[in-house]
Amino acid sequence: MDNNNMRRLEEKGRECLEGGDYGKAVKIFNKALAVQENHVIRNNLAMAHYQTGDYDTCLRSLQLNLADGAILNPYAHSLACLALVKSGQLRDARIQLEKAIKEMDEGTRALACAGKPPPSWNEYAVIVLRAAGALQDHRLVFKLYNKWRNRQSNWENAYFGGVAAFNLKKYRQAAGCWTSIAPVWRPFMAMQRVAVLADRGDIPHFTLEYDHFNQDKIMKMAADAVDDPVKMRQMISDSTVRLFYLTIILEEEMDLKLRNLFLSYIIKYGGEWGSRLGQDWLLSPAINDELKIAAAMTLVETGVIPPGEPVTMYIDNQQREVYMRGYVLSPATGAKMVRVYQEAINLAGDGEIKEAIRLLEGPLLEEGTVYPPAMILLVRLYHNQGVERKKRQLIDMLESISENVDDLKLHSEMANMYLDIDEIERAMKHAAVIKSKCPPAESKELDKRLSEQLARIYMEHEIDAYSDFVIQEYRRKVEDKRLAISPGLAQGIKNMPAGWLSAACQSYSLAPARLRKDRERQITALLQEEENLQIIIQGLDPAGRELLRYLLQREGWSRINTLTRKFGSMDDDGFFWEYEPPGSTLGQLWLRCLIFIGRVQINGRNTKIAAVPVELRPALSRLLG
Repeated sequence: MDNNNMRRLEEKGRECLEGGDYGKAVKIFNKALAVQENHVIRNNLAMAHYQTGDYDTCLRSLQLNLADGAILNPYAHSLACLALVKSGQLRDARIQLEKAIKEMDEGTRALACAGKPPPSWNEYAVIVLRAAGALQDHRLVFKLYNKWRNRQSNWENAYFGGVAAFNLKKYRQAAGCWTSIAPVWRPFMAMQRVAVLADRGDIPHFTLEYDHFNQDKIMKMAADAVDDPVKMRQMISDSTVRLFYLTIILEEEMDLKLRNLFLSYIIKYGGEWGSRLGQDWLLSPAINDELKIAAAMTLVETGVIPPGEPVTMYIDNQQREVYMRGYVLSPATGAKMVRVYQEAINLAGDGEIKEAIRLLEGPLLEEGTVYPPAMILLVRLYHNQGVERKKRQLIDMLESISENVDDLKLHSEMANMYLDIDEIERAMKHAAVIKSKCPPAESKELDKRLSEQLARIYMEHEIDAYSDFVIQEYRRKVEDKRLAISPGLAQGIKNMPAGWLSAACQSYSLAPARLRKDRERQITALLQEEENLQIIIQGLDPAGRELLRYLLQREGWSRINTLTRKFGSMDDDGFFWEYEPPGSTLGQLWLRCLIFIGRVQINGRNTKIAAVPVELRPALSRLLG
């Protein structure tokens, strides 16, 4: 058999190995080895046996590659380590790992003398790290990753380095490893957020395996286990499954119902760890309110939170008590409540508000009955009577229901309810939900209904609401402009409205030039002098300096949603900054042209970021260091 035929045979075997057809791969590799011995083909043969779970045959296949005097082969020693761990022979596995590391270093030095080691050699580091991980030697994995990472291009090295750092509770280093490979695969960015939340104490520690999660395999496991609590508990105890579920839960563009479902699985079947995660999330400003409601409802369902008792939660940007119940929506409940609801409407219509309230409170608050029309009516009656605490309690219940049922009519009724009680932002939130979920065939009718609801917002309830809404939209259009991830002063300033440039000049006690281009020059010239920057930094409040440090420690930029969670939003900053400067930390820095905000393509997504101008980064790093 000539070399070309051998090469084709090897490639075919490798394709079978990578495609999961291990039996066929074994046959092809054995056929090739019968013609000619080759240490690479022998490694691949052993890996095919390993993948089938035949660890003894895997070790027998490696004997020639492991023999004294054989060619340097860190791959073979690492694979032997993996097979020995699976067989419970940990002492022998450690010996093979030590040989793999020794040969990796010796081979690298020898190849370096003849030039740069080839990528194929450097990629052996992946299986060495995996072998060290199989022995649960997290410190060694992290040490080897740092030792070898400058010459590694394979993303798996950074993945395993992140796993080791996470297991050592070095969460920030784990986040850094996974962020570095986020362009390779989108879930790595969600894993980065898992590490950040663990660093904040929002995710209880758990030990990760040195294995990649197979999405299809996990989803099949979930489908098989969904009606079996024992299987569900076994599945959620698997750290790889936990990590996969957390990446889905924290991915904001995933379907909310799926995220809530996976969160309920983690809390319900994750034992003490899952229960603690659910309780920690209730108080975390970093977790969105919809997930907190789902967590609270699952904690009620599992008995951790008693039904009807107040729960302290960080919700609506404040810490307060929220009332949760276990809900059952049934036709029988509806039939019973229709009569009560109609009677309450009649009483309220006759001016007997307190009697209507008493009639509804019994089934809704004391018995825990769920009937959204009656609950919405009671909210309106409480608002009429100024009963704030009970109104909040009922609104919390309605919000938790609306998050867990697909009922466009309920969202519409809640939008109208919020209009009636002057909670404009909540009304618009529910209107947006209707628009996003309504089928296309209903869009005309929907647009008409939404227009009517928005007209009520603008014209009937708060005369300033329309202008406030438009002002926010003006500013959001500026925020949505294209920006480089490392913007220059020229680009960032050019994105700013003319009025903002005048405001920037005023903030620096500069008399604004008449022409825009001259105002741009004034600001650019001022900021490029380090002495001026030192004075400017001294005049910032502590939050402003901290935000700049935060960005500079992260290559000069960050996603805007991360910054708003940590430093506050720009929601109330308006648009006409020359008359009323922004009050938020982000807005104040943007006004001074110390940061710019805009959208950039990251992993194919149009992402809003804040970034320090590239010309200012060296000087600001020195001044803030």
